[in-house]
Amino acid sequence: MPDNRIQGTRRTAWLDDMRKSHSYEEMRDMFQRLYRDDAIQAINMLNDEKLSFATLHVLRPEIIKLSLWGSLSDWNRKTLEVEKDLLARRHPGRGMTGDELRAILKWMLQSGSDEVGLSEEYDAILDLAALLLIKEYRETDILPLLVDIIFRRHRMGLNTHDAEWALFESGTPECIAMIARRLLSQDARDVSMARRLLKFIPRPEQDDAAAQYQWVMQWLGRNRRYLAYTGESNQKCSAPRPFQVVLERKYLQRALDAEELLPEEEAAVAAFSQLPSEDKELLSEYSHYLRATGGAQWRRWMQSSLEEQIAAARRWQGVRYV
Repeated sequence: MPDNRIQGTRRTAWLDDMRKSHSYEEMRDMFQRLYRDDAIQAINMLNDEKLSFATLHVLRPEIIKLSLWGSLSDWNRKTLEVEKDLLARRHPGRGMTGDELRAILKWMLQSGSDEVGLSEEYDAILDLAALLLIKEYRETDILPLLVDIIFRRHRMGLNTHDAEWALFESGTPECIAMIARRLLSQDARDVSMARRLLKFIPRPEQDDAAAQYQWVMQWLGRNRRYLAYTGESNQKCSAPRPFQVVLERKYLQRALDAEELLPEEEAAVAAFSQLPSEDKELLSEYSHYLRATGGAQWRRWMQSSLEEQIAAARRWQGVRYV
């Protein structure tokens, strides 16, 4: 498979230029005329390695109508097979290696993402390609592109639910920061969308988007190591909470990817788990504060009784909010 389909700089394919400067119906008519006048040239243009997935998708009816399947490059033929399977909600890639499928899915998304609003069918293909890349191949480098797709679609009033689902299925808290940056956009539609996606993060009531951005980034800085993906999405509920803070881990100051807990830590968690939720939140926040400001003080606090820990945390809380 040609590596330059997904890497490096790209010149523009002639058929891509035609798609961008004409309606899709006009482009299909032009391709038919080109094929009648010079079939070899038309097929060469169709198999151009620089051709985008969007244009290949638009020309799919002509490929079928003109019986060009046998003239397609191996890459284009396999891409259209993947597209067909995705639309049928079948797992694609029969007869391909995992690396081949991964490369095709990534090319479909990267080369096709500049086309927004082509059709609901096209958007669904890109969303499913992104979902497979994220869930099966852990392709987190596509997340900024996926965020851009979501916000561009939202500005056009298009459906974003499946793309949002794919984004959060990455399970990485870094997507929170990517969304939060849209709070600084000059477009009110971006701000509105970012606020909806970040609604699960508790924050003071305020209308200033820049202040909310600072709050979200500070919250993320305090909690990134302890955030667990819940699996909740807009596919399941109207107000999903895709991430939650694992308060026990924050209280212990042990990241989720850290080694297994020591026996004394397990005992501390057992006692911690019996507390009311407001005390859990307070203790975990105070533990983070102490660890950040002084390790020795934090260790002494952790060695004190739970009652003493709560008392110290409440004194800190009282001073903090004066």
